[in-house]
Amino acid sequence: TLTAAQRLLLIPDLISYWLTGEPGTELTNASTTQLIDPRTRDWATPVAKALGIDLSLFPPLRHPGDPAGTLRQDVLTETGLARPLPVTAVGSHDTASAVVGVPATTPDFAYIATGTWSLAGLELDAPVLTEESRAANFTNELGVDGTVRYLRNIMGLWMLHECIRAWDTETARAGNTSTTALTALLQAAAQATSLRSVVDAGDPAFIAPHHMPDRIADACRRTGQPIP
Repeated sequence: TLTAAQRLLLIPDLISYWLTGEPGTELTNASTTQLIDPRTRDWATPVAKALGIDLSLFPPLRHPGDPAGTLRQDVLTETGLARPLPVTAVGSHDTASAVVGVPATTPDFAYIATGTWSLAGLELDAPVLTEESRAANFTNELGVDGTVRYLRNIMGLWMLHECIRAWDTETARAGNTSTTALTALLQAAAQATSLRSVVDAGDPAFIAPHHMPDRIADACRRTGQPIP
């Protein structure tokens, strides 16, 4: 039997463990590992076996709303709380909690969750497991209350984020402490010639964090377009 110290905890589960001392694996976040079968909402044992992953590394699965333990005494002491307080598991994947918070009044709605990149999708009762869905790069992540978050990434904001990070790094190396003003940048972009150069934001070349302006320039160079 593995001890808690030998368990593999995803980040939200690690925070919960620090609060309670009780290890667990919350389902919505676990579904993003590709090790959960979206039909059974349990571990995909054949997948894990094919990849050589020992599923006993993970503590038992928890669902949003399940008890996750009570606050440890040292946490109570540090926070000044004087009584045992229960901790409840939530949809610990951020998009799972965002989607369950969408103020939709009917089941027929779509969502766009925007942050470092964007996620566009639907909340469904069952996964979509067709070859066409896989080829279009959609995923079946699990949601709260037995739902499926059927979605795909939209990478444009990631490219913008990484460009700004590169420019700010270069500015700092030059000894300047100013940072790129997003509002001014977008205003300048609005004045530029539309569609002068077009790149596919979904190209795998843009996924990894690295110097994004150089990669955009390379893509334009390869396709014979003006380099911004």
